[in-house]
Amino acid sequence: EIRTPLYGILGTAQLLADNPALNAQRDDLRAITDSGESLLTILNDILDYSAIEAGGKNVSVSDEPIEPRPLLESTLQLMSGRVKGRPIHLATAIADDVPTALMGDPRRIRQVITNLLSNALRFTDEGHIILRSRTDGEQWLVEVEDSGCGIDPTKLAEIFQPFVQVSGKRGGTGLGLTISSRLAQAMGGELSATSTPEVGSCFCLRLPLRVATAPVPKTVNQAVHLDGLRLLLIEDNPLTQRITVEMLNTSGAQVVAVGNAAQALETLQNSEPFAAALVDFDLPDIDGITLARQLVQQYPSLVLIGFSAHVIDETLRQRTSSLFRGIIPKPVPREVLGQLLAHYLQLPANNEQPLDVSQLNEDAQLMGTEKIHEWLILFKQHALPLLDEIDIARASQNSEKIKRAAHQLKSSCSSLGMRSASQLCAQLEQQPLSAPLPHEEITRSVAAL
Repeated sequence: EIRTPLYGILGTAQLLADNPALNAQRDDLRAITDSGESLLTILNDILDYSAIEAGGKNVSVSDEPIEPRPLLESTLQLMSGRVKGRPIHLATAIADDVPTALMGDPRRIRQVITNLLSNALRFTDEGHIILRSRTDGEQWLVEVEDSGCGIDPTKLAEIFQPFVQVSGKRGGTGLGLTISSRLAQAMGGELSATSTPEVGSCFCLRLPLRVATAPVPKTVNQAVHLDGLRLLLIEDNPLTQRITVEMLNTSGAQVVAVGNAAQALETLQNSEPFAAALVDFDLPDIDGITLARQLVQQYPSLVLIGFSAHVIDETLRQRTSSLFRGIIPKPVPREVLGQLLAHYLQLPANNEQPLDVSQLNEDAQLMGTEKIHEWLILFKQHALPLLDEIDIARASQNSEKIKRAAHQLKSSCSSLGMRSASQLCAQLEQQPLSAPLPHEEITRSVAAL
């Protein structure tokens, strides 16, 4: 109930900030966004704490390869906007003995460090805040040192207890350090602090030092383009619906929005194929999870992505893993929304166009656009049913049928300039039982064409 109106506030402010005609109000819009994000932080703290108090069973910790230096530097960079105009120097000091890649949970590590940096900024009026990293035997240490007001020794032993505030004048929920300490323990480490009043404080996160052997997944930090992607948004809240459609439209997606499950089923029956459907969990006629079960049965090739203001804990993810490719939490910034969609839909990392535009332009000049339109109709009639044949053949492990269908699809896609789809079909022809299926890329290419 709090997340949904927050999405309306933050989303509307972001869309208004993109309007050049409102440049004079940019500071006011920034104030709205900052206040909304502060409220969201408080809400998340309360939710995290409630999960921890419930026995920690809903606190999920991943274990994956991470790059410590970029993780720490980007976390500090995110905080730099809060220092503008203040006499505070932010810096990193990462020792040479810190390995290039370690195993850990990047989201939880960032959450702890962000909280420590936020506290340092709250209690430091001038001077420095340094984010350090080094190793100590079998441990990886991350320290946040500040030149702030420090903590009274009588309170230092209590600061990791819930709802304890060092100073009521400085604000905060009194939950951040409690949550950070419990997260450190969940990751096999600990959080400690030293402090001297009027000199400053140093908080130290100690984690097991485990050098990664697998490569760190590469991410592309750029705007995501969803050009030609047809999406179905199933969302009953009018404001959330409008904001999400505008966000996705600015990224190039084509969005059809409906307000309930019945409208969603009718739209799917009477419209062109969609690459994915974003499904809200709280719909007025039936709940989103029940609808998802129905969609999986009726439209097995349609990618379903949860879109919810509920608490997205490990229990919910496990319960819905067979239905949804992933769950996007509300509120979500536009850039993150696009990046999550690109991730869940496995779009090309370089956001390349699905079509060979130069080939299509040449064909249009030689034969006219009407001829290409005829080819597209034939493709939908004769080539798209091959996707169902591939699904059936995969289920029965019939590699020869998959090879034949993939070969036909490869030729048809190539004729229509569907470059990425044709490449996937060629890969499927070579590896019929293990290669990724081309269904989503073909749907995307048809929509783009």
